[in-house]
Amino acid sequence: MFLAERWALAFVGASGTYAEAGLEVLKALISAMGRVSGVVSGTAASREAGRLLGEALIKAGFDPGDRGTRFALGTVVLLIKKGRLKQGKLLIQGIEKVLDQREGILPAAVEAAFPLDAEFQHTLRELLKQRTGAREIRLTVTEVPELLGGCRLRMGGFSLDASLRGQIQKMAAEIPAAGGFSW
Repeated sequence: MFLAERWALAFVGASGTYAEAGLEVLKALISAMGRVSGVVSGTAASREAGRLLGEALIKAGFDPGDRGTRFALGTVVLLIKKGRLKQGKLLIQGIEKVLDQREGILPAAVEAAFPLDAEFQHTLRELLKQRTGAREIRLTVTEVPELLGGCRLRMGGFSLDASLRGQIQKMAAEIPAAGGFSW
């Protein structure tokens, strides 16, 4: 079993103030390794991958002496050694979550039937900051025409469905409970 949260905490704890820079390097490395076909795992594969990736980072302009770069490269090598490279994306999500918590950033996802203008998004961020006490809100907006109108909001374990589709479904469920409908 891969414990992404434990790996994420270890990455952030070990890399300290270099965690954000290391995360960017880690994203690039995981993305590049995702394009490698076949099974890449074990000690020999991790050594060779470490050497090749280190050279590629230097060619791409990354400083091999930078602590964030070293931790990102070491993490990818360890993932390969342990046969866990496929969980790299989960690790990245876990690191982002740990960094967000450390910085007081609360992620929120909005699904809307139509594109939301910048003013509405700003107002929503400010309202959510007021209500939650978060320093910042990272808002992800996705257009979902099937909602017909309105939007759905998800933050952590909280969700709010203010969509037209959701309201219709709620009414449809309440009609039989109220004894049916008649004209």
